[in-house]
Amino acid sequence: SELAYLLKQSDTTTLLVMEGYKGTSYLEMLYRLIPELQTAEPGKLESAEFPYLKHIVYLGKERKPGMWLYDDIVKMGDQVTDAALDRLMSELDVDDAINMQYTSGTTGFPKGVMLTHRNLIHNASNIAACMELSQQDRLCIPVPFFHCFGCVLGTLACVSVAATMVPVEEFHPEKVLHTVQAEKCTALHGVPTMFIAELNLPTFDTY
Repeated sequence: SELAYLLKQSDTTTLLVMEGYKGTSYLEMLYRLIPELQTAEPGKLESAEFPYLKHIVYLGKERKPGMWLYDDIVKMGDQVTDAALDRLMSELDVDDAINMQYTSGTTGFPKGVMLTHRNLIHNASNIAACMELSQQDRLCIPVPFFHCFGCVLGTLACVSVAATMVPVEEFHPEKVLHTVQAEKCTALHGVPTMFIAELNLPTFDTY
């Protein structure tokens, strides 16, 4: 129900999906939600329930009914000329919305918050400045990329100063600490719960 709400509310045209996570199959969820996907050609989805949705991109190697592979999308980039890319870039504006983050607080349906190029770049560069990140730094990022923390304060902050990104796909305290040690990370992102509850540390001062 949450996925259906977001797809409709955002007028999504393209959805990237992985196989699943912790026992939940995202593919089964999609095929139940969009039965037309089983017989559709990639890029030609016709759904009465989701009329804007045309492209499903699978983040895997095995072909799935109705879906592109991510590798297909990468290969399509070879067909885009530099002139076409320059034309598209010239049509962009710093105040165009580029990212929509959904937030519901503690009650109600999620609201789509539209963020512009200027919003995200300034936020990222200011975070990098506050953290005193530089090209010499290596930032361990164990927080989700779909959230502002991982997306902006993590990856984009690194891009703004050419710092190295060291992503950890799923947070586990020992895995993160081993990664920090092995990759010689100079900075680490995380929320208080990750440091206090998971590592059983009473306070940040003690840590």
